[in-house]
Amino acid sequence: MAQNKAPLRLRGVGPVVGVGLVSGCLLLGCLVSFGTNDDDGVCGDGVRGPGETCDGSDFGGLDCLGAGYGGGVLSCSATCELDTSDCGLCGNLQLDGEEVCDGSALGGQTCATATGHIDGTLGCTTQCDLDTAGCHTCGNQIIEATEECDSEALNGQTCEGLGRDGGLLACAADCRYDTSACSSCGDGQCDQAQGESGVSCPADCGWSEVHLLGDHTCGLTLTGHVYCWGRNEFGQLGDSTLVNHASPTRVEPIVDLIAASAGQSFSCAVNGSGTTWCWGKNNQGQLGNGTQVDQLTPTPVGGVGVVPDFVSVNAGNMHACAVAQDTTVWCWGVNGAGSLGDGTTTDRELPVQTQNLSGVVQVSAGEDNSCARTALGEGWCWGENGLGEVGDGTTNNRSSPRLLDFEGMGVASISTGDDHSCATLADQTAWCWGKNTDGQLGDGTTSNRLSPRQVLGLTNAADIAPATKHTCALTTDGEVWCWGENASGQLGDGLGVSRITPGIVVLPDAAIQIATASTYSCAVLVDQTAWCWGANDYGQLGDATLTPSLAPTPV
Repeated sequence: MAQNKAPLRLRGVGPVVGVGLVSGCLLLGCLVSFGTNDDDGVCGDGVRGPGETCDGSDFGGLDCLGAGYGGGVLSCSATCELDTSDCGLCGNLQLDGEEVCDGSALGGQTCATATGHIDGTLGCTTQCDLDTAGCHTCGNQIIEATEECDSEALNGQTCEGLGRDGGLLACAADCRYDTSACSSCGDGQCDQAQGESGVSCPADCGWSEVHLLGDHTCGLTLTGHVYCWGRNEFGQLGDSTLVNHASPTRVEPIVDLIAASAGQSFSCAVNGSGTTWCWGKNNQGQLGNGTQVDQLTPTPVGGVGVVPDFVSVNAGNMHACAVAQDTTVWCWGVNGAGSLGDGTTTDRELPVQTQNLSGVVQVSAGEDNSCARTALGEGWCWGENGLGEVGDGTTNNRSSPRLLDFEGMGVASISTGDDHSCATLADQTAWCWGKNTDGQLGDGTTSNRLSPRQVLGLTNAADIAPATKHTCALTTDGEVWCWGENASGQLGDGLGVSRITPGIVVLPDAAIQIATASTYSCAVLVDQTAWCWGANDYGQLGDATLTPSLAPTPV
């Protein structure tokens, strides 16, 4: 009896009944493929086989991320090949296709470049679009994110709160504090635009000395900077312009200066390394740089290695002289009357050594004459002598130095003016010689003197400063006395009346240094402030006006 068998169901076909495997194959003509063996690699059986990258949902553990995409759904094609059409590149931290960002990859974009926002943190969404939530807008009066301020919104901050001494705090275009209008007394910079001056901030703007000639003034600060003000027709203010200034203007770029001087339309200074700089008018070689070309900014005297290092300089009418570190004297510029002291009357565009002088500690250049003082207390003068300004008892010009006779009394200071010269002695008396038509010698007369005459009424003189037609002296107790012509108020007594004997200048404190020019005078006080009086046509008083003053006014 034949045995009944269960139907055999072939993969991919319906059941085959009542036949054996072989007979069934014969009946069907083997028109079907058998897929019962996973190793056969039959596409569609749901099992990844040989030559297949996938089969149905069998991806061999692979997904979109594993396939190098940022995410999405991996699928399998009808031919058992991976279908990545539903995978995406966003999230792979690389900019692909039309992506504007991908994670931290922003393509160099920032809040400012991408959105116009000034600051903040730009991000990227999971869809690879820019996320500007962390950006903020500068200029909307709202302090956001990392902004310090926004327009007029300063978050309650002030210049003082930021460690400055005062001034007006502002907000810059990038919403950061703008402290340019704040002052910072003590930082070594005289911030005039922020209201600092020798009065408000002597630490930065305090003067160690001032010098004047013609119609301009130059001052040396305690921090080693030079500022000039007044007339500037030849660039004597050193600010690269020809514009007059009624308040001090910094001379750039020279720094670390130890001495300065103002001549007639030119100026000079010496730095701590011994280099001397001059600027302004140069028609007679008075800048000492080997040319006759005016200079609007400082130019080195003599060039590097040509002259010795200097420790001081003094500018005159159209020549200048300096003391070298070896205590010799060197001069340059006009020499028609022998004012350079080199034994000739030849003008010099480069420094030449003055004859027969050593041990010099001070030199002064006048109109066409010069004087020097040695450490031994000797006084020497040379140059123009038509009115007795050399003080040797003659009117003969001298092209080399002549020793002054003070009957054995040592010279404590010496200085030359336009046509007269003066000195203070070790016994604190003051003496002058030369032209005296306006009583500038202070001897109670208007008679010219070919040799030194004592100034009346001064018994404690420490320094002296002759100008054109007037003279001022500094006493040991800090008083300032002036005499001579007073048409411009240069005597500083508030009267405007000339005098042939000294009259006191009323100052708010004791003075430590004085200087004079033809129509005005100045003094530095113990508090390092500077005060000037007299003519002010070009702003030479430095008080930010063009108003003359018969009495001292602060720079």
